[in-house]
Amino acid sequence: MAGQALAEEQVSGLASVGRPEDLGIIGQPGVAAVLRHRTPLPGFQRWIDGLTPDHLPRGRVVLRPYAVRGAVRALCDAAGTPPGPERELLVDDIADWPTSSRPSRRRLTCDCGSTGSSATPAAGSMSTR
Repeated sequence: MAGQALAEEQVSGLASVGRPEDLGIIGQPGVAAVLRHRTPLPGFQRWIDGLTPDHLPRGRVVLRPYAVRGAVRALCDAAGTPPGPERELLVDDIADWPTSSRPSRRRLTCDCGSTGSSATPAAGSMSTR
């Protein structure tokens, strides 16, 4: 994995990256999930910190890559995620998840976790077909 900004430690198939172009390592041997570390835009951070976890998208679906954006919007609708530019940033961030192999189907998991005092969305995508 030369040239990729990977964390030195991989625990139980979990890799950590800092650059979006390195997210494509998901699905490589020994990599079942990837975390991307970054600093969100201040306006987005304030918006998401103001949401309860119940208002963040949650769900698991297998679908074609072109359908991811619509599925994430539907998950946001179901959760009552407030509309606006920050929601579109969230949708875009999840829908634009890169994959290295251009799979015919993608497994999309939206869930949220806690990082200190705020709930933050976590999204994963992995080719299985």
